[in-house]
Amino acid sequence: MVRAIKLVESRHEEGKYLPYVMLKRMFAPLSEKEKLQLIDFIIVTYNIIDYKGSEIFFNSYEAMIEATHSVTGSEHDLNEVFVGKSDAHYKKMTDIIMDTGRFKDIHDIFALSIEERMELLQVLNRETAATLEQIAKYLHIPFKACCG
Repeated sequence: MVRAIKLVESRHEEGKYLPYVMLKRMFAPLSEKEKLQLIDFIIVTYNIIDYKGSEIFFNSYEAMIEATHSVTGSEHDLNEVFVGKSDAHYKKMTDIIMDTGRFKDIHDIFALSIEERMELLQVLNRETAATLEQIAKYLHIPFKACCG
């Protein structure tokens, strides 16, 4: 356990992450209680939040904790429109677009005009089994503009 803690501290000070192979080796000889302690130590060591520095935004540690508890769980309240189809089509569309050699980064398609994206929509509609709604969503084309 002591060796594992020293290794975690050393890697953190060097600005290096803990690869899975190293983690497996560190955890192998430990008891269940030690494993839990080591997990806690790694989380605390690699935590990127400066809690002391964050306190100034809330006037006190207690207010910061209360604010954190007040919003915990609300990340599940995102109202995204669910299409109800497989996401595998999005990978296929990305592959088709990137295979053209026209783009260095998939995000470059968003710099295209709506007319150029409409042309891509036609290509993707022919070459994939995705719905028009999925393709329009993928290309950031309002559904009414292309299909409605």
